[in-house]
Order: sequence, then structure tokens, then C-alpha cells
Amino acid sequence: MSSVIRGRGRRCDRRCYDGATPRVACTCICGGRNHGVGLRQAETNTIELFAAAAALEGAQPAMPMGGRG
Repeated sequence: MSSVIRGRGRRCDRRCYDGATPRVACTCICGGRNHGVGLRQAETNTIELFAAAAALEGAQPAMPMGGRG
């Protein structure tokens, strides 16, 4: 997951979801939600997050890559 805000990129990647540092030290786009949970749970969390955001906007989220969902 990544985002560009005010010209600065923020991303959630392996350093986060496989992170061993305390969750409060997480500064990535997930805000700590995916910190240290592993890849599969981070994927699930991200899918749920975007589905909730799409529902607020009245949109239908696209099927995630890999066909899960």
C-alpha cells in the first residue's frame, strides 16, 4: 500500500508488516495497523480498509489481485 501526500511518498511494506520494533514507532501509511502482523494479515487489513473507504464513498471496490475477496 502506498500514497503520495504533498509530494512525499508513504508506503506500507515488508519493513512494516514484518516489523519487530514497537508498533508506536510505525510511521508508514497504515498508521501501525499492519505493523508486525505478517504479509497475509496485512493484505487482509488493507482490503478491509479500502472496502470501508469505498463504501463511505458509495463505490464498489475492485477485486484485489489474486482474485481473493
